[in-house]
Amino acid sequence: MMRGLRRRMRRPPPLHQDPFDRMLVAQSLVEDLVLVTHDRCVLRYDCALLRA
Repeated sequence: MMRGLRRRMRRPPPLHQDPFDRMLVAQSLVEDLVLVTHDRCVLRYDCALLRA
């Protein structure tokens, strides 16, 4: 799983400068999870999101 997560972290466009938030986006994509956020930068990614 970590290998897939690292690969996904390199792929997402750098829409957000915070590496931890990019890791959360990558993990939500790899594990098919819904990411709950209020961060407008994270909302720009193409992953399953629930706006908080």
